[in-house]
Amino acid sequence: MEENDLSPIARLHKQPSVNLGEPLPKCIHSVSVSLPLWEHVVGYEEGDQKIISELKSGYPRFVFSQLVADLMALCLERFGRGELGHEACLLLPSEAAALDCCFFLKRYCDLRPADPALPDPRWAAESLRVHQVTEGGPEGALGVWAVLLPGPLRAAAKAYWQHGGRLVSSRRAAAALCELGREMAWENCDKCWQHAARSDGGDWAAPLRRLVDRVAALALPAGEQQAAAEVVRLYPSGMAAVYAALRLARALAALDAEEELGGGGEGDERRD
Repeated sequence: MEENDLSPIARLHKQPSVNLGEPLPKCIHSVSVSLPLWEHVVGYEEGDQKIISELKSGYPRFVFSQLVADLMALCLERFGRGELGHEACLLLPSEAAALDCCFFLKRYCDLRPADPALPDPRWAAESLRVHQVTEGGPEGALGVWAVLLPGPLRAAAKAYWQHGGRLVSSRRAAAALCELGREMAWENCDKCWQHAARSDGGDWAAPLRRLVDRVAALALPAGEQQAAAEVVRLYPSGMAAVYAALRLARALAALDAEEELGGGGEGDERRD
């Protein structure tokens, strides 16, 4: 029987297995990973470090890409206090996100029951530091910020990254590494937006503006598309968009409550 005559499932079974942890497809920007055996799937879901340590790729909210990990290591090298293993780093796409992460970590320390493994809330607050890693082009389109934090808060910081969705993509990390002068090996992939921007005359924000215009063309009435930049917001992940909507809803609810009490006033607008 010819292979083309096989069912899709049969053809799939004839494909050579990809080793555990290898990216699918084999690309530095891949967000899927090979878990070839059912026991690998179960082990991943149960947090088996033997499985997780093999992953070279994965969904960005759950697995730091190699480029993001490399950039975090570089930030620890440049901004850290030399306390190897006792300090961690989390990358965020804006200063607002970095400051929000610090607020989250402070609240985490305040609200957790006494735990000798966690730092004292006052000490944790003093230990959190925010650094701008790169400007990310003329309009800050690909800027990166780093939060340096005590090692015991690493899991809490990862929870913020995962559930807030305000992550740094592999391509944004690649652009930052390029901006910082780090040479990298690439496997059949575009290098980064910094290189791709050459086709736009070095304008890093041009691809983002085109995407905003495209979304506006699909979602807005014809007469409103000229104001696309005012009404279309791009976020680094779907979860980040959900989190932004939640914060907006809370802010509006607070304003409504203030008006009911006769307080009036204007709310502060924070942009990602």
